Amino acid sequence: DVWVVKVDSIGNIQWQNCLGGSKTENGLSGMQTMDGGYIVTGFTYSVNGDVSGNHSPSNNRTDVWLVKLDSAGSIQWQHCYGGYNMDVARSVQQTLDGGYIFNGYTMVNNNGDVQGYHGGFGDFWTVKTDSLGNIEWQRCSGGTDGDFGEQMQLTNDGGYVLVGVASSPNFDVTGYHGGQGDFWIVKMDSSSTIQWQKCLGGSSEDRGICIKQTQDGGYIAGGHTYSHDFDVVGHHNVAPPPNSLDGWVVKVDSLGNIQWQKCLGSTTNEWIYDIMESIDGGYYVAGVSSGNGGDISGNHGFNDSWLVKIDSVGNIIWQKSLGGTRTDALVSIIKANDHGCVLAGYTSSKNGDVFANKGRTDAWIVKVTENHNSVTGRLFIDSNINNVLDSGEQLLSSKKVVESNTGRIHYSNSAGVYDLIVLDSGNFSVSPLPLTYYNTSPSARAVNFSGINQKDSLNDFAFQPISNIDDLQIEIASLGAFRAGFDAYYMVKYRNVGTTILNPHINFPSIPNVSFVSSTPIPTAVYLDSIIWSLGPMFPFQEASILIKVQLSTMIQNGSSIFSVIQVAPVSSDTTPLNNVASWATTVTGSYDPNEMLVSRSFLTTSEVLQQPYLDYVINFQNVGTDTAFNIKILNNLPADLQAITLEFISASHPVNFQYDSYARLISFDFENILLPDSNINELASHGFVRYRIKPRTNIILGDSIKDNADIYFDYNAPVTTNFAITTITAPVGLSSTEYRTQLLQITPNPVDNLLRINTPLLEGENFQLMIYDIIGHCVREQFLNYSSQNVVLDVSSLSSGTYIIELQNKTKNAKGTYLFVIKS
Repeated sequence: DVWVVKVDSIGNIQWQNCLGGSKTENGLSGMQTMDGGYIVTGFTYSVNGDVSGNHSPSNNRTDVWLVKLDSAGSIQWQHCYGGYNMDVARSVQQTLDGGYIFNGYTMVNNNGDVQGYHGGFGDFWTVKTDSLGNIEWQRCSGGTDGDFGEQMQLTNDGGYVLVGVASSPNFDVTGYHGGQGDFWIVKMDSSSTIQWQKCLGGSSEDRGICIKQTQDGGYIAGGHTYSHDFDVVGHHNVAPPPNSLDGWVVKVDSLGNIQWQKCLGSTTNEWIYDIMESIDGGYYVAGVSSGNGGDISGNHGFNDSWLVKIDSVGNIIWQKSLGGTRTDALVSIIKANDHGCVLAGYTSSKNGDVFANKGRTDAWIVKVTENHNSVTGRLFIDSNINNVLDSGEQLLSSKKVVESNTGRIHYSNSAGVYDLIVLDSGNFSVSPLPLTYYNTSPSARAVNFSGINQKDSLNDFAFQPISNIDDLQIEIASLGAFRAGFDAYYMVKYRNVGTTILNPHINFPSIPNVSFVSSTPIPTAVYLDSIIWSLGPMFPFQEASILIKVQLSTMIQNGSSIFSVIQVAPVSSDTTPLNNVASWATTVTGSYDPNEMLVSRSFLTTSEVLQQPYLDYVINFQNVGTDTAFNIKILNNLPADLQAITLEFISASHPVNFQYDSYARLISFDFENILLPDSNINELASHGFVRYRIKPRTNIILGDSIKDNADIYFDYNAPVTTNFAITTITAPVGLSSTEYRTQLLQITPNPVDNLLRINTPLLEGENFQLMIYDIIGHCVREQFLNYSSQNVVLDVSSLSSGTYIIELQNKTKNAKGTYLFVIKS
């Protein structure tokens, strides 16, 4: 069916209507009419439903279908036009007298409504009707080969300009270059007499798709070309045709003479579907790109919609790829009242710039604007508390800045610079996410924009240390999958998040059935029960990493869990001892994809959701190709069940630019010039990762699942899509899973002096085995418990101060939970 949709100023559907019969209809053009209604055209195969008057009911051919709707989308009248073969309308406009004109093509010898057909494979077909759709005149334009009309526009002199492709060398067509078709521009007066026509192109295929009259009385046309000669200069594929298409933009004067032309694209295929003059005399060009390189960057994979801004002589000002990892095409563009533009087309993607796809191919409408204001500044550690960025002071990257009125967010880049966009004028307030142990000076910046396209760049934030605070922090995650009998990797990140210079000592306890192989950097000492690194000094906000290589025993079964712990010392003087210890649970698998996404919590209970815990996500990647990866990009669309405002970058294996697009809910990680070797050359160095944390929404309910995945781009190759990292919302009782972890044990207080309270949601009356391990894995207490309630109090006063792991096993249900706790000194 033809599907007509009316949306409001922010894209919400106001009404929609399906038009047609029991066969295929296709709507290809439409516009609002003087009476507030709409005119729609395309073609139809049907002879029933909304369709009547089809000229070829028995031989399954199409008629042009013209439908007039009122302001609410109801049909006022409809007409079929054509003969006994194929007739298609590609463009329709209302004329100044209240009638209508459409242009397309006919493949009909002179019958039905068609007169003056030139023979061959097709003619341009232009039809003028009155206000009720009755034909006033019609014209076939072309020659004895295939000529197919596309877009048409009313001109300032009351006539019309048409564009399409001509393959004929005779009759109405002169100047044909040969090959498989030329851009063909035809200028008609108000009564269909051809005033002039031009063939533009080269010796291969060239096709005109769109045309608009420009402010200087000339015309701008767009389409695509295979040619490298005659009128076509600058094709991006140096190989002879036919190899790849370039988008082609041609500017002609009022008589059709070329003023300039521009090939747009790369060595892959590009098309142009629509073009529009901008208020500054340049042009917006809407098309499709199928790769990166040349004029194109940011392609999401396969076919993206491609929006290009060019100046008045065809030079590219900016370009933007829009879409996801499947086919996306925005084929129509109109001006918006705020001098932006709106594009419409279709998408098959469910990621990148596209979200809420209903399945398969959806209609897609996108609003973009060049008109915005920019708040910029730098974030830095102000060690000497003078509110000035001095030489040697630390710049802060990947730190969030929020505009309080709009909720828009941005993250500082590797140079500590943020650039937060607001779309309106007026008063705004920006502030960074606070840092523990630091005061922010100032706490917020008030910004006023009197108009649009302004920038306020004097908005630095100095983070000033409160006092002398010792605080080391550590984290660990598996880097790729763990397989029995194979090597595996852990990535450890440690950082000084305090305000003093510290010398960290890191302890990695041994793991049953897992053997230490090597690490970068090499350890200070290797013992039977632990690996030790003595490192330092480490300055405030400095971070470093350790890549640990281990080997799994061949005796480990698939599905087994490996629980690892890492600790950074000194602990005694540390203000926050809880973050001196980190753990990671890994499941042993068989074959695997090294490009994967992991989440710290496989299950969340409904009661925990209300407490808004953080979920930690790790995206692992590995270059398993045959050459060095120069640039890697990771795109991650946040699921709707996660709160974007709580997003925090944690760490990455290599220097990375981390940003978030609030419209598309899209996180991007850009590793520029990463030079990641392939696994055949250097397996150890071929790995990388990113890690962030975010909170779930509080309104998710029992049975819901939070599913998150990512696309990983190695240079300009098609993306590698990871698995889904899934967190399921469960009930706090009646568990049936074979294992549970930290989230099902609640330990208070933590750190503890002597009495430790344990809360678990398991049913009463179960038998449990409780074990407490010190940081190097020695069991320091073991006992059996019989629950009379969900709360148990343990006296731990006999244990020395430090960090411990508590493990609780339910033998009946084959379930296990673990938790870290600290005994105060």
